[in-house]
Amino acid sequence: MALRLACRHNAPKEVILKVLEYCPESAKATDRNKRLPLHTAARNGASPEVIRILFKAYPLAITKVDDIGMTPLLCSYNRRSKNKINCKTVDALIRLRPKTLLMKDIHGNNALESILFGNLKVPEDVFRVIQYRTASYSKKLRFK
Repeated sequence: MALRLACRHNAPKEVILKVLEYCPESAKATDRNKRLPLHTAARNGASPEVIRILFKAYPLAITKVDDIGMTPLLCSYNRRSKNKINCKTVDALIRLRPKTLLMKDIHGNNALESILFGNLKVPEDVFRVIQYRTASYSKKLRFK
């Protein structure tokens, strides 16, 4: 609960580290919507440092979906909240686990398709990062 609250209010990395020090299992705790603290941090535009700390505390969180099928990456830009979408948050999530770019949402769309077909209004820098990283990752997969 404390970790989720800290993530919801964009607490500094020192606070996140202290909460995890006292309760490391809190990184695995879901809320009623099956969201993990990483989902909450991503949704609220947490700093890349906080994203990395939460990932290190529970690496599997990055591929977990909430009750509406959203990964932390999708939560970072696919929302109706008034919070500003943080391009650095989006990029940090992608760099930690590029394969999440190709994971499908509940509509069968990957990250880039969810923007294009979901009629989402995302800042241009966020769209460009997702577009570039998707192309780069797809290219790597073709040559393996």
